[in-house]
Amino acid sequence: MSAFNYHHYTPFTKRYLNAVKKQLGLPKNAPLDYEVMRHVLEDPAILSSINADIFMLEQFHAKAGHVIIPSAAISDKVSKDQFTSANPPSWQWPAKVTTVSVPHGKTFASHKVDGILVGWMKSSEISRHMNKMLRHYNIDEWYEPVEKEGHRLTIAINSPMDEDPINHPCMLRSAFTTSEIYDFMNNDIMLPTEHGADPLAAEEHEILREVSNYIVSLGVYISSHPEIVKSGQPTWLKNSIRNPKSAKYLTI
Repeated sequence: MSAFNYHHYTPFTKRYLNAVKKQLGLPKNAPLDYEVMRHVLEDPAILSSINADIFMLEQFHAKAGHVIIPSAAISDKVSKDQFTSANPPSWQWPAKVTTVSVPHGKTFASHKVDGILVGWMKSSEISRHMNKMLRHYNIDEWYEPVEKEGHRLTIAINSPMDEDPINHPCMLRSAFTTSEIYDFMNNDIMLPTEHGADPLAAEEHEILREVSNYIVSLGVYISSHPEIVKSGQPTWLKNSIRNPKSAKYLTI
């Protein structure tokens, strides 16, 4: 298999921080991460709708994340076999935070996606990891969002419709509680992202719906066949992936 057959998720945090610096006329290496994070914290719409979760998940992923690499055959199978119509006894995901690499030939609503960030974490852990992330930026504030019980599945992609990703990066994001996962699986119900995120355009909604369907279906497949998940980075991928060195690789 070619080393260039997969798209890999591009971190949103670095893109966002660099965009703010560029808007201020400053170089990428300007030590402004603290000031940018303060700006995010002072804007509830930004903090609540998209970026806070993504910042936190990427921060956690850099230290303890996994990269899931579905084979082209598995990727095609979960896209076509409609696993989301099932209702298995349980829905699981193999790690708290992962990036899912996407085969180059795979599109979502006719758009290419450069990889998917997936968080599957207990709601009670989200605030704790959020605060760790803030302390990384020397911000000593206690983040206390309104949280639901149980796990939450967060799915995020850099928007393939983004017209100006360098200056104004845009992310599409969905979030599901366990019960909402089953509503999505069985009834195709995808509620608006909480905390007043910007409404999605119809095409953005369809892209995100297909991406969410792909991840939920992949989770169903992994739950039904946990033995297919293998640890280790494929030899053909060793020189082509740009992810944290500490990341663990899971192949399917």
